[in-house]
Amino acid sequence: MSRPARQEPSQGPARPGRGDNRLPSLTGLRFVAAFAVFGFHVRAQSFLGDGQAARVFDRIFAGGSTGVGFFFILSGFVLTWSARPADTARAVWRRRGARIVPNHVVAWFIALCGLVAAGKALSVWQSAPSLFLLQAWFPSERIYFAVNTPAWSLSCELAFYLALPNHLAYWFVWVFPGTRALDFVLGMVLARIVQADRWVRTGLLLPCGLVLAGYAAAPYLPAGFGFVAVTVIPFALLIGATASADLAHARTPWRSAPAVLLGELSFAFYLLHQIVIRGIDQGLRGHRTWPVAEGFAVAAVMLLVALAGSWVLHKAVERPMVRLLAARPRRRAEADFRAPGLDTGEALELGQA
Repeated sequence: MSRPARQEPSQGPARPGRGDNRLPSLTGLRFVAAFAVFGFHVRAQSFLGDGQAARVFDRIFAGGSTGVGFFFILSGFVLTWSARPADTARAVWRRRGARIVPNHVVAWFIALCGLVAAGKALSVWQSAPSLFLLQAWFPSERIYFAVNTPAWSLSCELAFYLALPNHLAYWFVWVFPGTRALDFVLGMVLARIVQADRWVRTGLLLPCGLVLAGYAAAPYLPAGFGFVAVTVIPFALLIGATASADLAHARTPWRSAPAVLLGELSFAFYLLHQIVIRGIDQGLRGHRTWPVAEGFAVAAVMLLVALAGSWVLHKAVERPMVRLLAARPRRRAEADFRAPGLDTGEALELGQA
């Protein structure tokens, strides 16, 4: 992807492409969103019973699905922010494919094996679109949530636009790539604003407060609003403010080495977490409800297993395949170019979401 040259501002952040222009806090933030989605899916399994602690857990993670919207905005931001001076569309797709496809294929086959082992009925016509990341184009939950449910968000990375009638509102608002493209566009606009040093310095307190307020309100709004609308502006403000803070080398809660490591694992974690949740839940209890203490212990085990699996997938598949598939000969003029902190594929392949 090519972009026009721009003049260096006299003050403000360094021009993208320099080593001091990295955005580690945005990487750390990715795991916060992924953990919210994890909690939402643990909640959906309903194995914690109906005690007070379970109700608190339910309240905390009722809005966890909004993390997917964060990933979409962040992905648009990163796609624009890390565009290289001599990029072509082919180069961008190669880098993104190297990041997304190997992890997706491995996670898809793991999920497929789990479904077969559990004796679930499978249809080629319902399952095949998800392998090829076409599932979001089909307004049927049996297709767009088939095999590895979270992978529907990856399908949204592959295409855009159009609209359908109101009776398909959930699919249209939440899954349809054309609608979710608006999140990507918002992220791209944010990146341009920050790159041009035109971001209004808000600090992190206000965006964080708005995100928490939107997250808390999401479960209580009509579904068409709670899915996306109530958090999209707060997420955009948080991403812009966090990027601006990183460029100023200011401290943030997501800049530490452990937070950045978790952010690097977040794509693999997103792909694997629901496979782990369902597999452990069905393997241990069938359809029974756990007492609260045991239920939280099981949830903690699910988290640890998902993190361990994510680390293996990241180290054994994602990074080697990125090195193998995304590498290309570079001209001498490009030899020392470094993308500013986040590769094009790092955001929410997210997925997100």
